[in-house]
Amino acid sequence: MNEFTIAQRAAIAEALASNYGNPSTRESSAYVDRSVPSFARGLCVGSKSQMLKTYFESVSDEEVLRSVQFFLAPELFIGQEDEYKEYRMRVNRALSFVGYEINESGRIKKIEKAKTLTEAQRRQVSLINHVQERQMHSRILKYCREELFENDYYDVVFESVKGIYDTIREMSGLKLDGSLLIDAVFSNSKPMLLINDYSTASEKSFHTGFANLLRGLHGNFRNPAAHEVKIKWQVSEVEVLEILGIVSYVYRVLDNATRTCYTK
Repeated sequence: MNEFTIAQRAAIAEALASNYGNPSTRESSAYVDRSVPSFARGLCVGSKSQMLKTYFESVSDEEVLRSVQFFLAPELFIGQEDEYKEYRMRVNRALSFVGYEINESGRIKKIEKAKTLTEAQRRQVSLINHVQERQMHSRILKYCREELFENDYYDVVFESVKGIYDTIREMSGLKLDGSLLIDAVFSNSKPMLLINDYSTASEKSFHTGFANLLRGLHGNFRNPAAHEVKIKWQVSEVEVLEILGIVSYVYRVLDNATRTCYTK
């Protein structure tokens, strides 16, 4: 069943048509040699956007998306990275109203639908801008810089949370993971890392609570991301930023952690 409206299809067509004047797009051998529908061959020699609009009115949603992938194939823009980025941004603004976007590798992925022009515009600001504006911990960039640039919500959550346990392994010398790692490193009897003086009841309670937070992050975000396919594991931009806020806080606490005599 088709869900894209005529207006949405026209917007996508206009965005795609915005780059047809580029000689390298028209004349690229990779472009001409690919197996494409006849309408596309006509467009590559100078037809206007109306032809694409007319075509989109008569095809399925899937064919519209396939056409988007065809015209935004990265191999057509070798040596024109900046132009490709701007072109993809224009197309993604239109696609956001139907709940899709095309990433840097030329793949279509499902996203939450934009409802306003402001929201569609904001979607084209990468997560990395939000991370920097909020002054989140630098280790987030270390573990998922590429995913942040691509607004890949699924992998941003997975890689950023995974980075926490990688950091704890570096600090402790252990090769464990998940709850086993947390139980060993933040043991109440023989802790390998201390995040405070661990002398008062309040400090010991904070130590235990922090360990529980780490277990929760693993159970709530890393395990589901590791076992669910992307299409079934949906998370919004707001949720991603909230998760990253927790991850940033964890890194800041770990910055002040000290090794004990139990550390290997």
